[in-house]
Amino acid sequence: MKNADAVHLVLAAGAGRRAGGPKALARWGDETGLARVLRLGREAGLARAIVVIGARAAEVQAAGATALAAPGVATVVHDGWEAGRTSSLQAGLAASPADAGAIVLHPVDHPAVAPATITALLERWRAPAEDAAIVLPQAPRADGSPGRGHPIVIDRRVFEEIAALGPDEPLRSVIHADRGRVAIVEVGDAGIHLDVNDAAARERALALLRSRGESLR
Repeated sequence: MKNADAVHLVLAAGAGRRAGGPKALARWGDETGLARVLRLGREAGLARAIVVIGARAAEVQAAGATALAAPGVATVVHDGWEAGRTSSLQAGLAASPADAGAIVLHPVDHPAVAPATITALLERWRAPAEDAAIVLPQAPRADGSPGRGHPIVIDRRVFEEIAALGPDEPLRSVIHADRGRVAIVEVGDAGIHLDVNDAAARERALALLRSRGESLR
């Protein structure tokens, strides 16, 4: 079943300086990082997506042309991406359709997330007993301690608070503003922690994906 009430918001505007270039362009088998993250959303049932690009935008658009041209995908070229990641999030929220009840915030540097994780987050957001405005995934870190990561479900009720942040002000200031509206979902997915921003993180992501049966280089 399609999740037409939520939109997959993919942040792919950064330059990826530590990674050697935009992570939207990184190759994961026969896919770019951007195409892969969009596919994960589709596999989780998300029918609509907004992709925010910035650094080397023309190159990202050309490399991801097929993925960006898929039904339900809208692209936002954010010229002010260097002001901070929150500015990219704000650009994506400004482009979200009026009937979107929530966004699934998914940075493109988290390509190892399992689609089942996205599904679990959406199920918690929809649960009537929860009435959660923000839903975070939690899974054990490498040392066994619990840790939260991405993607995150953010209800429309919070959009105005995010829009009021400074362009580089962290999203956690909104998350911490009212812990009563935040739900935590245990997902057992190490991919939520894998911010693939350098060669070592890429190798960890590849190892995780291979352990799930994917044959990637």
